[in-house]
This record gives sequence, C-alpha cells and structure tokens, in this order.
Amino acid sequence: MSWSEVGKTIGKTAPVLGSLFGPVGSVIGTLVAKVLGVNSDPDSILEALKNDPQAFEKLLSLQTEILQAETERLQTINTTMQTEVQSPNWFDHWRSAWGWLSALGFFGFIGAVVYSLIANPTLASALLSSITPISELFVIPGVILGVVSWHGVKQQSLNLFKGDR
Repeated sequence: MSWSEVGKTIGKTAPVLGSLFGPVGSVIGTLVAKVLGVNSDPDSILEALKNDPQAFEKLLSLQTEILQAETERLQTINTTMQTEVQSPNWFDHWRSAWGWLSALGFFGFIGAVVYSLIANPTLASALLSSITPISELFVIPGVILGVVSWHGVKQQSLNLFKGDR
C-alpha cells in the first residue's frame, strides 16, 4: 500500500485531510496514525480504517482541528494587516526599508536598461546578454526582504497572541 491510497480512502470522508497525502504523506500519515493509535505505515492505517468504526469520526475531528487552526492563523494575518494599514506613517505599510530599496533598485535598473536601449540601440545584444548576471544581484536583497518580512509577520503574530498591539 502507498500513502496516496491512504489519502484517497480518507479523502472520501475527510477531503481536506485526504488531500494532504501527497509528497508529504508520511508526515501526515504519522499524525493520522497517532490519532488512530496504530503504527505509522500505510497498511496499519488502512487496516484501522477498515476495522475501527470510529476511525473516520476521529479523522473528521482531526480535520476540524486543522481547519480551526488555519482559520485562527488567517485571522491573525488579517488582524496584522489591518493594524499595518491603520498606521499613520505611510512608510510602515510595507514590511521594511528593504522592500522600498529593492523596489527602487529594481525599477532603477529597468529604467537604466530602457534608457540605454533607446540611447544606443546598436548595443542592444550586448546589453541584453549582460542583464542576466546583473539581475542576479537582486537575489540578495530579495532573500533579505523575504526573511525580514517572515520574521516581522512571525513577531507580530506572537504579539497578537500575547495581547500586544
């Protein structure tokens, strides 16, 4: 048996939970096995689903818990976004200065390329072939922006759970 078969079987009753069985089937399988009180392998789970009349009730309960946790997470994100929008400082509406600097740098780069193409069209092939190595420089601020944004959201979420605003 495979994890995808377990996902199909569970998906008939608990579609959200069943859809999680895919590339990460073994991770979800471990959680399902724990709920059902069986070993964490596809055969044991399928056997429990066949023999335990309350197995699907337990899985529906697990699915409900997962959906409630996701709903709470989305509510936290929405609250965070609403708090940011209500900020009197327009610069705070985005995560950090890295975002602004990255955007300005990117549009400045695009502007310089367009200007160079218009000013000297004969250099178009040389200019276009050099864009790829230069554009790789945007990976560094992009990664920094991603990490800073992720930590900002994480910190704001923690503050909301603590009751801080």
